[in-house]
Amino acid sequence: MMTKTELMTSEEIVLAAESELASQNSSSFSVVREGEIVATETVQPADAHESGDGENPVPVSGFANIAGMTDEDDNDLIAASDSPGLEFALEAVIGPDGRARVNNTGVWPWRVHGHMRMRYPNGRTYIGSGTMVNRHHVLTAGHNVYSRANGGWATAVSFQAARNDSTLPFGTAQATRLLSVTGWTNNNDSRYDMGMLILGRDLGNQTGWMGVITGPDSLLLRYRVNVSGYPADKGGHQMWTMADVIKAVQAERVYYDIDTYGGQSGSGVWSTWSGHTGEKVCSIHTTGSQSGNGATRISRPKFDRILDWFSRY
Repeated sequence: MMTKTELMTSEEIVLAAESELASQNSSSFSVVREGEIVATETVQPADAHESGDGENPVPVSGFANIAGMTDEDDNDLIAASDSPGLEFALEAVIGPDGRARVNNTGVWPWRVHGHMRMRYPNGRTYIGSGTMVNRHHVLTAGHNVYSRANGGWATAVSFQAARNDSTLPFGTAQATRLLSVTGWTNNNDSRYDMGMLILGRDLGNQTGWMGVITGPDSLLLRYRVNVSGYPADKGGHQMWTMADVIKAVQAERVYYDIDTYGGQSGSGVWSTWSGHTGEKVCSIHTTGSQSGNGATRISRPKFDRILDWFSRY
């Protein structure tokens, strides 16, 4: 069980002056309870046409240092001269690579997943992944917003929903606030590797967003889920996805054999559940190894913390 201390919110203002957002005073959300299962709403905009691709697989874990790889829209975050080459933290493709590329990223449900770029106090820049879960809230890994090895809180973070190489269907949104819990920021404990971006605009009004779900072990064990994000071994700018069952469940972690690679950390682990409308995120992809890739489970204490963030920011 997560302790009160580990659940304490850590927060950091990214910009010198936080954006004035009328919408950021609060975010509307509803909670649906069915027995031990609790979930927030999924919102799909009227123009969010369904993908005809059916179920796809899912990709990555860890974050990737992309010093030397620049985009015209991200030149404020990294210069080509900062560091030569490409470094990444290898995560696990377990056996034959089961990932599939998402070619039409602008349709539902792919449009809520996004490419992140984070710059840290030591000047190093990384990529990661995240998922829209409310109007201006992106759920991601704690290590995508706070990295002890890189000097602490990221100093700049951008989010590009549904990025497809150089195509940005929803543009670039900058984070104005980063959130995590002290179980991660103080203790570097992977069980609490959870973070959130508060964006400078209500991007979710364009993309829609997935709900968040929590429940007993039986909700997750052997359940088929997806991981969708931006693996560095595929160039770091394309969305790849894979689906498989959760093979092991712990109080604060889950594990699966979904193929992953650096850059996918922060991807929402998502599916649909009977009795709950729309796709929902049950965990956050954070780690990888040949014995099985893993995620930070959205346990009830974490779910309650996410609701608190929705209310406060």
